[in-house]
Amino acid sequence: MDIHAYLEGIKNCPDKMITWETKFGRQYTSHQLTYDFGIKDNCPILLNCDYEQLVQALLSAPNDEFSHKYDLIEIIVKDKKEWVKVNEEIEDGERYAQFRQEGNLFQGIEHYFKFVPGPVKLQVTNYQRGDWHCIFEPHASRQMLDYNVCAFLQPRGTFGPMKTFEALAAVVTDFCEYAIKNDLSLCLPRSMPEHESDDYSQVIYFDP
Repeated sequence: MDIHAYLEGIKNCPDKMITWETKFGRQYTSHQLTYDFGIKDNCPILLNCDYEQLVQALLSAPNDEFSHKYDLIEIIVKDKKEWVKVNEEIEDGERYAQFRQEGNLFQGIEHYFKFVPGPVKLQVTNYQRGDWHCIFEPHASRQMLDYNVCAFLQPRGTFGPMKTFEALAAVVTDFCEYAIKNDLSLCLPRSMPEHESDDYSQVIYFDP
């Protein structure tokens, strides 16, 4: 599925919870957006872009770049170390990669925003967090090394007219459309359907 089909699917996804069974016979209850598109708590978005331009677009939204309003909560600056690949192994025909923060020191910047229309807190950083990426190659190296900005979504509170999953989908859509409009590379590392969460061929990549 390409990014345009993904966005169309999100737009038309019903707002409902479903119960489903894994191949091992376990039952789960998930929102339809999670089941079909992997949208849920701790949802990361990766971009290769100018960090300051992205932050300014969020601060001035709604605008031509972002359709919804984002209020700045706080800014945190702290020293970070670059991620480097330290190991790669092959097991059962799969290549695994391991990364550690052992590279050069740099100034890490974190902007925290409140998504005004609904209960989502947004963290935007000028570095990769490293706690969400795929461990399998080639996705691991691509996700850890090809993007310089990470946006991280978390449901918070009950404010705004939008429901939680509607708000999560709206933020994902905002960022995808920002990438499309500005010809920016983007990845949604957890965009696999929940019932096929080990099928990394379904990860959404956008490379204009």
